Amino acid sequence: MGYRKGFLRLLAGAACAVALSVGAGGAADAKTRMKLQTAFNPTLSVIGEASKNLSDNIGKISNGEIEVRYYEAGKLVPTFEMFDAVKSGNLDASYGWPGYIMGKIPALTMFAAVPFGPTVPEFMAWMQEGDGGKLFQEVYEKHGIHAMLCGMIGPEASGWFRNEIKSVQDLNGLKIRYAGLAGEVMRKLGASVTLLAAGEIFPNLEKGVIDGTEFSMPSIDKALGFQKIAKNYYFPGWHQPASTAELIINKKFWDALPKHNQYQIEVACKANIAWETARGDGEQAKALDDLRAEGVNLRMWPDDVMKAFREKTDEVMAEQAAADADFKRVYENQKAYIAKVRGWNDMGIPK
Repeated sequence: MGYRKGFLRLLAGAACAVALSVGAGGAADAKTRMKLQTAFNPTLSVIGEASKNLSDNIGKISNGEIEVRYYEAGKLVPTFEMFDAVKSGNLDASYGWPGYIMGKIPALTMFAAVPFGPTVPEFMAWMQEGDGGKLFQEVYEKHGIHAMLCGMIGPEASGWFRNEIKSVQDLNGLKIRYAGLAGEVMRKLGASVTLLAAGEIFPNLEKGVIDGTEFSMPSIDKALGFQKIAKNYYFPGWHQPASTAELIINKKFWDALPKHNQYQIEVACKANIAWETARGDGEQAKALDDLRAEGVNLRMWPDDVMKAFREKTDEVMAEQAAADADFKRVYENQKAYIAKVRGWNDMGIPK
């Protein structure tokens, strides 16, 4: 009888210990494992760092309840196939740029970067205070995906070229890597445009497969080594005044998460936006100094080329809106909201 009571006490004690462990979020079976692949490897300045920071911070903020299994670009699926992998559930989540799937969902490029479009503060205002965040979810939920804005950087540089670009005619026939809506603008100006993932750009530039490329901010471009081949680096970043990063999560996976875990992921994304925005601006002055020291020519686009970029952008936006109802709805909403925000900025910010 004494043995039986002792055994029951032991079982009760074990049950109590397990309950306490689960309550503290420390039990193995209470942990959610989220398989996430990034488009930007962690060694890449700013945008790669941000992807790893996000993964680490989700684990910390959730007190270990969510374990992010982080995979580098291309490890499980090619970068441009991450959307399909998340949609099917082969990946739980991915971190990347909405514009990469413009060919499948044209409206998403409006949440990625817009030529001559919103700046970082304007983009954030539209996403958080306007209809941007709601529209983003609506577009993605049609595909069984939950999405959230999860990173943001300021203006990018607008391209590396082997030769100086002196006129619009110099773009005609060039083989260049450009992305999103800006790629469509370049096509209208006669360039042969291809889309390449980050790791594919340097070898194609080195082999002469492409004559030039844009990718991101100076510190990021420098990390990819473009300055070793092309010495003409152009500004301003007309094509991407602000660029975003997204976290997309399989909808079934998301819906199965406890509400507090969902909130923790959302908070981690908001923190990531703040960190990446500051990091992005903070890194660029030194990067430009380093590039000058390596013999890079920092050039501004000629006025006639900038005029052509703006004219062709207007054409591209009108064509995309006419071809896709979601694009039209998002474009018109963003344009109207930004016009109001700029009305205030024109009054409040010294010129």
